[in-house]
Amino acid sequence: MSEIIREENKITIRPNDNIVASISHEFREELLSLIEEGEKGLIVDMKDVLIIDSVGIGILVAAHNSLSKYGEKLTVINLSEDIYQLFKTMRLDQHLEIKNK
Repeated sequence: MSEIIREENKITIRPNDNIVASISHEFREELLSLIEEGEKGLIVDMKDVLIIDSVGIGILVAAHNSLSKYGEKLTVINLSEDIYQLFKTMRLDQHLEIKNK
């Protein structure tokens, strides 16, 4: 289960583990629930995430696509250097809003 921090006009979700296939269903449900509640200022804090697999990336892309229907972007913060380089290689930095340190 992720930590969810609600602030005035944004919600931060902080996964407490790696975003891999074994937790994908739970994480996907958490994100979709927040989006369905109408939360548009959605931030994923990856401070405690050391590994993300293709399923995890797919979840982030799906969340971004859902938010883009409302003219919003998914913001991802505090990526490890390895995950940041992976996102740049996959050109996800051109779609997701990435704020790294």
